[in-house]
Formats: sequence, structure tokens, C-alpha cells
Amino acid sequence: MLKQLVTDNPYILDDEIYTSVYFIIKSYTVLKEKYQNILDSSPPTIKETQITTYNKDQVNPTEQKAIKLSRMSDNINAIEQAQLVIPVPFRKGVFDNIVFGTVYPMNEWRRRSDWDKWKALYVYTVADILHFV
Repeated sequence: MLKQLVTDNPYILDDEIYTSVYFIIKSYTVLKEKYQNILDSSPPTIKETQITTYNKDQVNPTEQKAIKLSRMSDNINAIEQAQLVIPVPFRKGVFDNIVFGTVYPMNEWRRRSDWDKWKALYVYTVADILHFV
């Protein structure tokens, strides 16, 4: 299970919410790729665009595609907007740590505790934008 920073962290989330948001952020590159693939895909055929009845619900492929794009877009925008609250020197390191699992670049003025605080704020901000908080 993922562990969030607990000491001196005003941005503590429930474990379930933290885990959900963490994996939404982690899937950023996949989301962007799938989003672009859906946009680039060919339009549905006439047969696909006809409304069909399934379990007494109206199913429209174009509507389903629009809903999927909307949800993916919301997640992508939240991830990108939340990066703006992180100072520029920490932005890439925090993002890469979550998405790619890279180690934080350390030096005398960037300690691990600093990175963990910015990561906590980043995950919390994404959760807030996505209305998990």
C-alpha cells in the first residue's frame, strides 16, 4: 500500500483517496496517449451511430465516446493544473517520481523531506481539483 507523508503534512488524505489519485497521476502518459488515439480515430460507421436498445437503455457510441473523452480530459487537466502549485525546481522531480518512479535529484538544498512535502501538496491538489476532497 502507498504511504503518504504523515509528519508535518497538512495535506493528508484518506488512504483510499490518496491511492486513487496517485494512480490517476501515475497513468498520465497512458491517459494522454489514449485521449489522443480517441481523437484521432475514425468517425463511427452508420451502423455504429444508430441508437440501439440494450437492457432498455439507449446506447449511443458517439455519446459514450464524448463522455469518455470528457472524463479523461478532466483527469489530464487536473494533473497539469496541479503542477502549477509546485515551484519550478521541484515540478519535474515530483512528477517524474510519481509517473516514472524516478529517484528525486538530491543536493544540499533539496532534501527528501522537501520533495515529500511538495509531492503531498501535488497529490492533494489533484484530489481537490477532481473533487475527491
